[in-house]
Amino acid sequence: MQLVIFYPCCLQLDETIDANDRLIRAWIFCRSNGVARFSPGMESKPVAQFHHHKLPDYSTLLSGHTPPDELGFQSERLQIWYNNTDQSWVGDGELPHKHLQSDECFIVLRGTLVVEVNGERFSIGPREFCCFPVGQYHSVVQVHPPVETLMIRAPSTRDKVYRDQCDGNSEK
Repeated sequence: MQLVIFYPCCLQLDETIDANDRLIRAWIFCRSNGVARFSPGMESKPVAQFHHHKLPDYSTLLSGHTPPDELGFQSERLQIWYNNTDQSWVGDGELPHKHLQSDECFIVLRGTLVVEVNGERFSIGPREFCCFPVGQYHSVVQVHPPVETLMIRAPSTRDKVYRDQCDGNSEK
């Protein structure tokens, strides 16, 4: 018997139930025609183990494709950049950009960020956060240190496109 469950977010889960053993065989995640679904025949990645550390006294990638050290958690679905610094990381400001597939959120624990959205600037201070939905051009134009912030993006994908790029191939 084949059981198909549809979720409102267009995620389709296929499970095969063996009527004799009542075993459920989960099928592995893949993309097919732009719709996320579970499919047979793909290799499974090992399940990540529980990960716990104190936040460091420096800036680093806590979660994402390629964490720089054992402190970070490797994830294809979640990116978390932790900034803990006495210096600005944007210089004269970031160029406006958008993300094609991911939402982004900045959480300010200490210090202040100034972000620009559609030509308007917003000051994000301690214990405040801001979110940029997929496709929204934005930039961090000033950092007022000392700062301690979290930048969270999901999914963790290289989908950054700068406004001044007309060919759409400027992914990061």
